[in-house]
Amino acid sequence: MRELISVLIRGELPDEAWTTAVAAPGQVPEQQWLELIGLREPGHPADVIGPLRDLIELGIERTSDKYRYPKALKRLRDDYQRAGGEAGFTTYLDELRKRQRRNASFMAKLEVAFAQIEAPQHWYSASIGIPAVSEVGVATYAHDPDRSDHGVCA
Repeated sequence: MRELISVLIRGELPDEAWTTAVAAPGQVPEQQWLELIGLREPGHPADVIGPLRDLIELGIERTSDKYRYPKALKRLRDDYQRAGGEAGFTTYLDELRKRQRRNASFMAKLEVAFAQIEAPQHWYSASIGIPAVSEVGVATYAHDPDRSDHGVCA
């Protein structure tokens, strides 16, 4: 299956490659799914939501793969928005929280990831280094996201 999909992609037949992958999703490796999603996403955001969710769920099962959530969740949220289904992302996030509620470490990472995608920096404040305030009132420094000296805002 992997070889056939690769041939279809190289032959500039992305729709056929997608159809082949969707017909046998369990036989397609993660890296190839990421490639297919990247090819399909611009014109068909609704099509990639299911496979992207599956990849996120697969990552959740791996204990060593907890730091890809911010990017994966942002990508999933963007695809839901572009497909006109913003409520679907909220529903997915709520379901994910319910399924993982007993995993305190995962829940903490999920909340941090969700806060990162929900609190975008304003371009002007980011450019001059003014702290941005998230929903929970924690200042994060726009000029240096790796700083650990966050302060609580009044």
